[in-house]
Amino acid sequence: MFCTKCGTQVPDGMHFCTNCGKQLVFPEMPPDGSIPMNLQKSTATQVQPQPMPQPVPQPAQPKKQLPFFLIPVVVVLLIAIIAALAAYIILNPKDTAADDAAQDASVSSVQPDNKPEDMDNAAEPEPEPVAPEPVQPAPAASIPAAVPAPEPETPVYPAVTMADIADVFASSSLSEYDMVHTPWRAVDNDAATAWVEGADSYGVGESLSLTLNDTVTVNGFTIMAGYHKSRDLYNKNSRPAALTVTAADGTSESFQLDDVMSAQTFQFSKPMQTDHIKFTILDIYPGNKYTDTVISEISLF
Repeated sequence: MFCTKCGTQVPDGMHFCTNCGKQLVFPEMPPDGSIPMNLQKSTATQVQPQPMPQPVPQPAQPKKQLPFFLIPVVVVLLIAIIAALAAYIILNPKDTAADDAAQDASVSSVQPDNKPEDMDNAAEPEPEPVAPEPVQPAPAASIPAAVPAPEPETPVYPAVTMADIADVFASSSLSEYDMVHTPWRAVDNDAATAWVEGADSYGVGESLSLTLNDTVTVNGFTIMAGYHKSRDLYNKNSRPAALTVTAADGTSESFQLDDVMSAQTFQFSKPMQTDHIKFTILDIYPGNKYTDTVISEISLF
């Protein structure tokens, strides 16, 4: 059934329209089964779909034009760009030619996958002859550099002690009365005894030599120059004023002594490795009575 007022379809058995509330009248169905006229009308008056509204065309917007005062600026910029490009091409002709050559080479190196039929029978270019690489001569056998011979190591010798003295001798010794002033008296560790040279003059050039048991290292010496038994004997006899010390290999060094009644110690500028050492008188302090030159004690270290 359809409502005769609004045309809404109503379920069977309803007495009022579910849309507008109108009371429904159910016509009697004719015996031949045809639809009554009032029902056909109500069916024909169903709600028809409303047409979609058409969009209203908008008026075309006028195109924006470049302001008149900007036209000269644009023209100047275009001229500057063109001038810069022209200057670059003129100033760099080699680069342009190199770029063109590189581009041509790259284009010619790329072969298309599908060749035209007329290119299949084209003669392939013959490869250019390649010059053989020069044969490098075999390197000569390397000659090892001469290895310098290692310098002989300097042997290390023990330091000297007075126990290393094996013998003492002198160029001359004074003999008087019933005694001899032997060279051993210069190494007896007694200041009251002394070696006195026996030359006729003051003893310049006379020497005292020490022979050692073995080669040892001598760093220097201590000397009591003059007769240290007493001050009177010290002043009466002459004293060494300068000495030269000579090793077994000929190495020598000279020293100047003070005129003092006390021990004086001297160190060599370089240690001497030797088994023999010699003390030679170069100069003297003259005594007030005797010309004899005296050394009371001498020791090595």
